[in-house]
Amino acid sequence: MKIQNGYMVREIRGQSFAVPTGSPMDSDTIIKLNPTAAFIWKRMQKDCNQQELVDSITSEFYVDRDTASRDIRNFVASLRENNLLE
Repeated sequence: MKIQNGYMVREIRGQSFAVPTGSPMDSDTIIKLNPTAAFIWKRMQKDCNQQELVDSITSEFYVDRDTASRDIRNFVASLRENNLLE
């Protein structure tokens, strides 16, 4: 799984956002990310699988593997629904 090219994470006043990097006509979508989503998004800028994401999340945040796995599945489903995955 990999985030579609054309977005980067920027921090503005302590808040993370995924912003399009192309021309203004390409996309007007700016996505606000909570800290966990920003962490996952950054990991998914390079190709990875769900197991690698679960390992990263459980080592970075205080969360059990089942919860991390469920939350990652939901986040990835949302990315897929919005055509943000390659």
